[in-house]
Amino acid sequence: MCAVLVTQGYLLWRRHRPASPPPRPPAEASAGRLHPPSADALARFAFYSDCSIPHQSRITRLREALAESCSAEDLDCLYHLLITCPRPAKESEGHWFVLANDLMSQLCRRDPDAGRFTRQFLAVMGDASRNPVLRDYAVQHLAAWVDPRRQAPRGATVPAGGIIALRRSVITSMAKTAIDPTLASTTVPGTVLMALVNISRVDASVCSGAFETLRPWITKALADGSNLSMPVRVSIIHAAAAAAPANYLPAFRAIAYRREAAPALRLAAIAAIAANGDKSDLDPIRAIPADTPALAFAAKDATRVLSARMGT
Repeated sequence: MCAVLVTQGYLLWRRHRPASPPPRPPAEASAGRLHPPSADALARFAFYSDCSIPHQSRITRLREALAESCSAEDLDCLYHLLITCPRPAKESEGHWFVLANDLMSQLCRRDPDAGRFTRQFLAVMGDASRNPVLRDYAVQHLAAWVDPRRQAPRGATVPAGGIIALRRSVITSMAKTAIDPTLASTTVPGTVLMALVNISRVDASVCSGAFETLRPWITKALADGSNLSMPVRVSIIHAAAAAAPANYLPAFRAIAYRREAAPALRLAAIAAIAANGDKSDLDPIRAIPADTPALAFAAKDATRVLSARMGT
């Protein structure tokens, strides 16, 4: 239905279009803004929501079309499809997610306007009306965008504050999303946390504001994270170890050395102690295989790493 309406609208426009299209504003004047997609662009990408075409074929066509050319009007149309085009009634949810994820990938790779890209993806990430899967995808692509190792598109423009300030702002927004209680049972918090861990390994300074935002939430979750999924609780331990390991060592020890704690949590805590603990941790870690044989391999590896760090 969406594709049919697009095509009908395009034909109508062809009859009444002006002799020449109005000029686009200069890039620096329109940074961060979206424009209504042109009828030509809508017609060019009408296949995106055409359920009669297999979804994988549509992905291939999208990539081929953008490899051929990717104008400002094309980008406006892609954002229009991502943000306003509903899933066709006959489209399976899983296929629509795959299409949306690839569309996001193309925007992440090709949009040279940093303000526009971050604004629109932050809007998707923070939109409570959207499926959490799509919000998780937005987090993943924002994380890829802020990664200092990323190569920016040719001709990239950034807001006046500069790329570093924009990265910090985006990462802090991601952290605020992670602690949204309505997302506690979704994958979003864990995705944010692991993204922060990965980015902090490259440039810890850019994540400082995000970790400060997360600090009360992490502290509470380490003490009692029963309202969070197990993957998120494991991710919290990894994030705490990346953010301020010395501050969280007591919490790591309380988890690692408690026989009743979930094995997945103990594994993460043991690894955190191996990387950040001290000599006082050697005997408790060596005792783990006796009370929990299933964790013997992790305890022995942690003993080796910790002993090497301590020079013993």
